[in-house]
Amino acid sequence: MKITIIIPYYNESDTILSTLRYIYEQTRKPERVMLVDSGSTDNTTQKIHDWIQSKGLTNYEQIYSGEMSPSSSINKGIKKTNNDVIAYIDCGLLIPKDWLKTSELMMSSTGSDIVSTTIYTKGINITDRSFIAQTYGIKNNTICLPGSLIKKSLFNKIGYLIESVRSGYDVDFVNKIKIRNIKRTINKKIELKYIDVNFTSS
Repeated sequence: MKITIIIPYYNESDTILSTLRYIYEQTRKPERVMLVDSGSTDNTTQKIHDWIQSKGLTNYEQIYSGEMSPSSSINKGIKKTNNDVIAYIDCGLLIPKDWLKTSELMMSSTGSDIVSTTIYTKGINITDRSFIAQTYGIKNNTICLPGSLIKKSLFNKIGYLIESVRSGYDVDFVNKIKIRNIKRTINKKIELKYIDVNFTSS
């Protein structure tokens, strides 16, 4: 199978180089990497451009689409690729080197339409922890949509992510999967963690 990694970003200058390095160091290399700019106003886009040029990579590309929500950016990337599998990941995460390899093997061996991972959340201060407490939970390991490998054909069955929203699109997508009894497997070998701030520090 051919994999396209889709990474939406907005003002990620502090973490984008780490994200690119984690993707570059994957033991299973993706056929394509698409970084979708959601209207950044800092130098994230330039950093990505310079990094791609320095590595001489031809399968990495940036898509600028103006001011967009994360869900709309992800959808734009999905529609633009012809590869079999979408690997969706966010910026600012610690990504294990065998993320793609182990998830692809699990998808093949189980016949699943989607293979998801888990994420560990703890927060860096009281504000960050307060936001986490309302979502994933403090010091909690939970199943998440970021880090998922999704067969592109699945979007034809259940539709794309909700457009123009900053949150909730992941919950809605997972609910659609459950309602239609889509086979989803969890790769418990992979645990994502935030590099620094989980949600917000102020």
